[in-house]
Amino acid sequence: MIASARPFWQTRKLNAVMPKMPPQINRHIFTGVDNLDVLRGLNRGIADAIITDPPFNSNRFYEHNFGSKTTDQKGKKRPGFKDIWTMDRERAEEHQLLRKAHHDLYQLCEFAQTAHSVSMKAYLTFMSLRIVECHRILKETGSMFLHCDPTANGYLRMLMDCVFGEENFLNEIAWCYKSTSQSSRWFPKKHDTIFFYAKSKGKHTFNGDAVRVPFSKPLVKHGPSWKSDDEETLKARTEKGKIVEDWWADRPPLNSMATERTDWETQKTVALYARMVLACTNPGDLIIDPFCGCATTLIA
Repeated sequence: MIASARPFWQTRKLNAVMPKMPPQINRHIFTGVDNLDVLRGLNRGIADAIITDPPFNSNRFYEHNFGSKTTDQKGKKRPGFKDIWTMDRERAEEHQLLRKAHHDLYQLCEFAQTAHSVSMKAYLTFMSLRIVECHRILKETGSMFLHCDPTANGYLRMLMDCVFGEENFLNEIAWCYKSTSQSSRWFPKKHDTIFFYAKSKGKHTFNGDAVRVPFSKPLVKHGPSWKSDDEETLKARTEKGKIVEDWWADRPPLNSMATERTDWETQKTVALYARMVLACTNPGDLIIDPFCGCATTLIA
C-alpha cells in the first residue's frame, strides 16, 4: 500500500531520511520527520479526506510543546514551535523545486514577496509543495479542509485554486468565535477561515444531513410557503434539524476549563473538527492530517 511516489533524490535534495512506512497506514502517527517526506512516501489516491490546521504564518514563537506545562520544575520556559518563516537554505531549495516542477506556484510565491514580504514567500513555498502532495494522495471522491486565518488566507486561496483548480472550490467557511481582543483602530478580529475543496467536484463525498443542528425553536406554520405542510411534516423537518451554512458560530473555541485541553496553544476543539469529519467521510474512510498538532483531527 505504501510506496515512494518517485525517487527521493529526484524530488528533494535535503538532509532528510524517508521514514519507514508500515504495511498500512490507518491509525498511525508519524513523529520526528518532515511531513513532506511522509506525504511523498504515500501512494497516489489513498486518502478519502485531508483535514488539517497548518501553521498560519503568525510570526510567533509558541513556547511550549504538546502534553507538557509551559514551564519546567525550575520555572524555566519549555521549548516550543516556531511559526516564523524565512528564506533559509531549506526553503530556498524547495523554492527551486517549485520553479522546476510547478511554475505557477513558483510565480505565486514570487508575487507574495512583492505584494507582502519575504516571510510570506517562504511560508507559501513551504505550503505549496505539501498541498501538491495532499492533492496527489486524495482519491477522486476525496476532499480537503484547510484551516487558516486572515494572515495568509488570501494567498492560500490562490494556492488552493492553483493546485485543486478553481472549479473544485466548494466553500470558504467562516469559523466565528468570541474573544477578548479589542482595538480602537479596526473591527475586532473574531473568525478563522476554513477552505473546503474537492478533488473532483460532483464526485466528492458530502454528508450534509449528518451535520445538521437543532433549530433554536420548533418550526411552526407561517406564511404561504407553509400552507401545504401538515403537522407531521413540520415535526419531521424540526427533528431533522437545520442545514449548516458556511459560517459556524456554534462551535466555540477551547475554554480554559475544557477537559480536552492539552496546553497546546493553537489547539482547536474536537466538536469543530468532528463536523468536518462527518461531512466529508463515511465509516471506514481514511483521513490524513499532515499537520496534526495535538491530534484533534485524529481524535475527532
